Amino acid sequence: MNNLLYKDNDKVIKTMNFNITGNIISWQDFLVQISNVSYITAKGIELAKFPWMTVPSVVVGILLFKLNGLIALLVVICSLVVMYLWYKDYIDKKNSIALVLAMNSGDKLVLIFKDRSFLAKVMDVLKKIITNGGLGQNKSISIDLSGCQFKGDATLLNNLGIKQ
Repeated sequence: MNNLLYKDNDKVIKTMNFNITGNIISWQDFLVQISNVSYITAKGIELAKFPWMTVPSVVVGILLFKLNGLIALLVVICSLVVMYLWYKDYIDKKNSIALVLAMNSGDKLVLIFKDRSFLAKVMDVLKKIITNGGLGQNKSISIDLSGCQFKGDATLLNNLGIKQ
């Protein structure tokens, strides 16, 4: 497997937004102390392999039309549904990129982004926060992954040229 891809055994975080307050990154019921992150990287997402067994299934289904039309139709439809679901997943993963937070413990937390330019801005914000040792007391930033927006500490965001 390519080292540039996130692996399926990494913990994928499914969230629409996360917050950074002081030295803590949080989402839903999860907290990570920024000082416990050993590195942050953006990686492509491993694409699922084409389900090649569906091709012979379609051929067998077509050949079965001579014997039993209902079973043949069922086999062909099931094979085509599997192909469609693979294609849908393939396109979704092809257009996404993963932000990987590697923890000092060796665990990796993965956030999936659909917008690469927004991910670059998030990386800039995280780099600045890590460089500064956190945001400081009573300061926070909220990052909306679904809407590609930042809210919060205007000073830090303005210094990076990020509009809220």
